[in-house]
This record gives sequence, structure tokens and C-alpha cells, in this order.
Amino acid sequence: MKKLALSALVCALCVAPAYAATNVPIVFPKGSYCGSYTGQVAGKSFSLSVAKGQTIDVTVGGGELTKVLSPRGKSIYFEDNADGTYSLRTSQKGTYKFYITGGGGYADVNFCAS
Repeated sequence: MKKLALSALVCALCVAPAYAATNVPIVFPKGSYCGSYTGQVAGKSFSLSVAKGQTIDVTVGGGELTKVLSPRGKSIYFEDNADGTYSLRTSQKGTYKFYITGGGGYADVNFCAS
């Protein structure tokens, strides 16, 4: 019985979410449509609350955008513009989460919504 419980625990750890991360909310300064973050990106997700139909542009210096989750937690498509910029159009109102990798775990990231 102990072996079965241990096996179940090990199996549960194997399927744990790969993107369990500390969330960093991105807030735009008053009157601005952009916000930024510079620093450690490893182990972090970045959240941005937007309206339906907005275009989000993300510029990453020293890293890359690897995943975007919709407000419902579904992985969604984003366009890689091949110059360190990425864009997507929101299909629903809510908070989107962005996952970024950086050289040495660090990056400069700029988020804009229009």
C-alpha cells in the first residue's frame, strides 16, 4: 500500500503544471498605454488586464515570449515578429498571462495595449 501511495505521489509530481510561477501584474502609468518590467523573468508570469479586441504588443530585450494564457487559462496564439516583438489580439476581456525566458534569467520587457 505504501508503494502505491508513493507511486501516486511521484506520478502527481510528474504532471504538475510546468508554468507554476510568481505573478507580476503589469500596470500602465496614468495616461499611458504601455508598461514595462526589467529584471529576473525566470519563475515569473506577467499578467495584463485588457478589454476584448485590443492588440497587445510585447517587446522582449534579451529573451523571448514563450507562452500566453487567456483569461480562461488556455494557451493562445501570438505572432512572433522575429525582431524581439510579439503581438496578439484579445478575444475576450480579462487578465492574460505571459511567460518569458531571458538570457541568464533576465530580460527587459515592454507591454503595450491599443
